[in-house]
Amino acid sequence: MELACNPEVEADAYRASNAHDTWERLGEIDIPVLILAGEESDTTPPEFARQQAAQFVKAGLEVVPEAGHFLPMTHPGLVADRVRRLVETFL
Repeated sequence: MELACNPEVEADAYRASNAHDTWERLGEIDIPVLILAGEESDTTPPEFARQQAAQFVKAGLEVVPEAGHFLPMTHPGLVADRVRRLVETFL
């Protein structure tokens, strides 16, 4: 796999990730949200995903077995299906 953006640009995004109050404001999001987490992720483990989902008003959580950090790349069909299902809640 190869990053689609310059590695320095991606690194800057991570360096700036704590420079705002996003975590504290997640509770302001009042639409259905689905958190997908790879069961074997070493960067965003399921416990963190549970904590994240708890911040939202209307969040679901699905921990995907045998998936890691690159869940969208390794399980694209599953991710597309879950996005489709979530979008259907708005129709």
